[in-house]
Amino acid sequence: MENKDIHIGIVGAGRIGTAIYSLLVGRDSGYKISIADIDSHHKHWAINSSHFVEIETPFPSELSFYEFVEGKTLIINALPYTENINLYQACLEYNVPYFDLSEDDALDQWIDQRNYISLTRTGLPFTMPHCGLAPGLSTVVANHLTKDFSDLHHVKIRVGALSQDATNKLKYHASWSGDGLVNEYMGKCQVVRNGSYDEVDALSGYEILTIDGKDYEAFYTSGGIGTFAKTLANKNIAGVDVDYKTIRRVGHHQYVDFLFNDLKLPQDILTDMFKKYIPTTKKD
Repeated sequence: MENKDIHIGIVGAGRIGTAIYSLLVGRDSGYKISIADIDSHHKHWAINSSHFVEIETPFPSELSFYEFVEGKTLIINALPYTENINLYQACLEYNVPYFDLSEDDALDQWIDQRNYISLTRTGLPFTMPHCGLAPGLSTVVANHLTKDFSDLHHVKIRVGALSQDATNKLKYHASWSGDGLVNEYMGKCQVVRNGSYDEVDALSGYEILTIDGKDYEAFYTSGGIGTFAKTLANKNIAGVDVDYKTIRRVGHHQYVDFLFNDLKLPQDILTDMFKKYIPTTKKD
């Protein structure tokens, strides 16, 4: 297949989707590229209007996931995690390879439970979830490094999407999805303890770490480790500990722990708060 015959579909024209679009267009590779979103106001100055497709909600509608996916060579999912399974089902329908950047594991569980099985389908298209930074590159690097050790004791993955500065009391300016941020601050986090798979609460496991002479804090968040904890646990490495934590500026954890655990605010309120009232930045 020549490049001109490859049609890449990006679903989600927010910060991440627009960045992916810009990188692909900037390479001048000859691919045909389309990007879709439910909101035409998301059309960014960097997106050629001829490449943009508006998807209406609720689904199904005149133009749904299924209609956008049909005829594409591959789909890149840059939507909030809540739409992962819906979009994946459209990729199943047309046997289109699927990539997503999400930290959420609901799609993993959906596939593990073989919910895709039907009278006409027993297999899957090429599926690549968790291909962002965390999970994604960070776990690929960690997995590669573990192969250099004959005796493995600790695997500590620490990742943080930090702005160049943060002047508010939360010590945080948003640079990606508010939906994803709140989701990773909730639920259970996958770890390996003494060689066995386990789960711990998000926002627990607080620690201080020093990078280039500056102190930061880190704590468990869900999804960032992808399936890596289960992969290592299945290798039955005696005594190994494996975990993933998110890095933040010192002081951030105190406020989010208050909001999430002390006040126990509902997820929709927290998501609305982080999407509307936390300063945003492109300087991360």
